[in-house]
Amino acid sequence: MKWLVLIVLAIAAAQLYVRLAPTSLETWNVAGPAKPPGDYSGRNWFEARRAVAPDVLGRLDVVAEETARTRRLGGDLTRGPVTWETRSLLWGFPDYTTAWLDEQGNLAVLGRSRFGYGDGGVNRRRVQGWLSQLGLTG
Repeated sequence: MKWLVLIVLAIAAAQLYVRLAPTSLETWNVAGPAKPPGDYSGRNWFEARRAVAPDVLGRLDVVAEETARTRRLGGDLTRGPVTWETRSLLWGFPDYTTAWLDEQGNLAVLGRSRFGYGDGGVNRRRVQGWLSQLGLTG
């Protein structure tokens, strides 16, 4: 019985940490290095680059803000970077999506997980879904 109580307390502590851990905009709101248009991915991140019109960040912000459990953390909606936080439904795991216009005027959208070693493809689906709503499929 003692072990069960300890396990439940450990799960509750992990849940509280995931939900209450402070978020630093300076950590997540960073533009990456230049890349040509295309899709790039890793174990817990996905990045899409598209050639676009200059007003795209404002339109992307509207799409992002309409996404469930998503809020803008901050950033510059003219050139970027601008970052949104999306939390998972059950545990509230945060994912961060940052968008910016690179030196060539291409839109870069990078979604990544804060915790864990894999994201089950949620960052890819979110980024591609947002781009699809803007008519920017790959």
